[in-house]
This record gives sequence, structure tokens and C-alpha cells, in this order.
Amino acid sequence: MSSGVRCKLHSDGSVCLKDILESFHSPIREEHAWALCYQSCKFYEGLLGTNNHENYLSLTTLHHLFLQTDGNVHPNTLFGGSNASAGAPRKKLNDEQHFIKGLGLVIYQALDHDSTDGEERAISHDLEQLITDMITDGRVPEVHHETDDEGIENDTEEGEDLAESPKRNIRHIMRMCEKHLPILTKPQVEAHYKAVVRALVSEGLELSSFLEKVATDSVNSSGLEQLQFADWARFWMQV
Repeated sequence: MSSGVRCKLHSDGSVCLKDILESFHSPIREEHAWALCYQSCKFYEGLLGTNNHENYLSLTTLHHLFLQTDGNVHPNTLFGGSNASAGAPRKKLNDEQHFIKGLGLVIYQALDHDSTDGEERAISHDLEQLITDMITDGRVPEVHHETDDEGIENDTEEGEDLAESPKRNIRHIMRMCEKHLPILTKPQVEAHYKAVVRALVSEGLELSSFLEKVATDSVNSSGLEQLQFADWARFWMQV
């Protein structure tokens, strides 16, 4: 029985999101998407004002998002590192909007991971709006509604009622994630999302360890041998 298990904790304390999903043989859940978005933006926000932005690398695939066992995002996400997956060299990150768009694409890939039917996954309106906002280029048109006061004429010419709002920034995306949990305070939101990512990493590592043990176990169990690793992974996610 071939394991194909690749999820592991690297020597620098990083775990690749791609490896976690490969272990599960399934996409992330919506709550994982919100948490990954918030934690990644919080990580980037913590680097604002530093002098090493010229070394930041862009995000384009699941291989580029690295997590830690404590639920935080690992620096390899922006700086690469010896454990970064092989492949085409990563391009330099242009700016904050470039990071937001790349993160949105990565989260979309994680939600659609291991899809075999060719159909897009149905997600909630709020999460769809979040991802759309993240991957939209440039400024977003903002509608200015006509006044309801009588006697006041709207003399704005057709087409001029659309004004450009400021570009999406990290704080805007984080506020959308915070509004997803309206009954929680900001510290509670931070604790919740961190715990969600921490659990995702922990479950990925535990599942990998379990499957590796099964693969090397000398105890003969006919029922166990009939199960494929993908079956175990999907069962694990349902428990």
C-alpha cells in the first residue's frame, strides 16, 4: 500500500498548505478559508514598515503558503526558504495589492483542491465576495445614490455617479474577516482564527503520522489493507 504522505514539519518549523491538503485528499472548509485569509493578512500587516519588503516573494500557488504549528503564518510564505517547493522561481512581490490578489487566488485553489467533477465548488455569498474583492484588479467602483430630498436635482451626468474607492488594502480584508464573526470582539476573532489554523496544521500532521504508521505496521489486518489512503484521509476529515 503506497502512502503518498508528504505532510511534515520541516526543520524551520514550517508546514506547507499544499502538503496538508494532499494528506487530506480534500479541499479546505469555508472556516479554514476565512482563517487562512485573516492570519495571512495579519502576518503581512506585521511586516509593514520594515525595510526588507524588496525581498518579498509573490504568492501564486498552494506551495507558497506556509504555516506554523501555533496557528501563525510562517515567514517562508513571503521569503521562501530551503523548504520551499521546487519549480519555477517565484517572482518578486510588487506591493500590498499584489499580495492580496495572490492570497485570494491561493485560497480559491485551496477551496477547489482535489476536485474531480470539473465543477466549481459552491460557497457562501460572503466568502465569494471576499475572494472577489481580493482578486479584483485596481480600484472598485462605488455607487453614489441620488438624494431623496425633494427639490434637489441630481445634475450629475450619466456615468459620473461612479467614483473610484481606495484600493483594497490589508486592513479592509481583515475587517471583512472580522465581520464574518460579528458577535466576537477583535481579540476573540484573532484567537478563533489562530485556533482554526492551528487545528488544521495539527490534523494534517497527525493524519500523516497515522498513515505512515499504518503503511509500515507489520500487523496483518485484512480490513485495513483494503482501504486506500485517500479513504482514510476523507474519513479523518469527517471525524
